[in-house]
Amino acid sequence: MKSFWNRLNIYFKQHPYQEVLLPALVGSILGITIEFLLHGDFLIENIWFVLFINLVLLYKVYRKQKKIKAKKK
Repeated sequence: MKSFWNRLNIYFKQHPYQEVLLPALVGSILGITIEFLLHGDFLIENIWFVLFINLVLLYKVYRKQKKIKAKKK
């Protein structure tokens, strides 16, 4: 029987872009919830930083996939 982490690694190998998007989505939801519960407000300026980091990580995944496809040829 495969463990949860092994299945998760297999899933992320099949869907590499979701390796970036799923943790970012979960982290954003948790961060926004904690910020709202503790301070009672939400700063929209923080979204730009999260978007920038996600774009950089998505580009990194894109380059990795491009290298993998080049090796297969």
